[in-house]
Amino acid sequence: MEKNQDLRRMAEEKTRSLLVPGNLHAPEKTLDLLHELQVHQIELEMQNEELRKTLAELDTSRSQYSDFYDRAPVGYSTINLEGQILQANLTTARLLGTERSSLLKQPFTRFILKEDQDTFYLLCKKLVEDESAISCELRMTRPDGTQFWARIEAILVNNEIGEPLLRIVFSDISALKQNEEDLRVAAIAFESQRGIMVSNADGIIIKVNQAFTTLTGYSAEEAIGQKPHLLSSGRHSKAFYQSMWSTLQTTGYWQGEIWNRRKNGKIYAEWLTISQVSAPDGHVSHYIGTFSDITANEDAAAEIHRLAYSVAHL
Repeated sequence: MEKNQDLRRMAEEKTRSLLVPGNLHAPEKTLDLLHELQVHQIELEMQNEELRKTLAELDTSRSQYSDFYDRAPVGYSTINLEGQILQANLTTARLLGTERSSLLKQPFTRFILKEDQDTFYLLCKKLVEDESAISCELRMTRPDGTQFWARIEAILVNNEIGEPLLRIVFSDISALKQNEEDLRVAAIAFESQRGIMVSNADGIIIKVNQAFTTLTGYSAEEAIGQKPHLLSSGRHSKAFYQSMWSTLQTTGYWQGEIWNRRKNGKIYAEWLTISQVSAPDGHVSHYIGTFSDITANEDAAAEIHRLAYSVAHL
């Protein structure tokens, strides 16, 4: 209301500026009518201008929303209770390896691995029953046969005529799944029968496994924060260690037989492998040492005696 009054006031001001002196001699009623018509005309022009501005702003907002919707980092899609895709953004098309126009009316399950389709059916059933947002993880497949792990989140909504629809948001979590798998494998490998010792770039021990404690007698608390020199037997020369680290720095890898000392003072022979781990920038971030006791290995007995003899004559 206040805005219309402002428009009226502005229109009247423009009308006064348009009245020519000759009009002042016209009959009073004619002047009033002319004034009203001119004011009304200018009001309409100004309202039209405001409407054009509002429409332009709406177009801009719609365009921004469309860009956000289409280029979001996750797939957005709408399906009916029969499972047909009614709407999909560009990310959905990219993730599914299919043109957006070709997705419409297609069953969403067409892009779910057969073994995981029951997971999706159960999700839809629970969604319709509970009418609350739910999610699941399953494997999806593209027309070219490639697969990926997806996390799906869904809600139930009604369209303008009251029909229930499913709004689905999904994303590719293949990298996350691979990382989880790598961590599981690493955890199993870390607790192997071989002793494992991880040190940082400065050679400070930051992690050991249970086999390390069993083989050396040192607990994790005793080893962490120390250097591998903790296990030194004293049977190797400075040149031996210099050669070891020179090879490691040159090739990123060293393996061989070495004498070490347990916490109880007993010296034993072990087969040691050291691997250098580099960060993305190329700098060394960690060293991983794995070892096993070969003192009782009959095949290694002759080599152990040779090593003991050579050490004794250094």
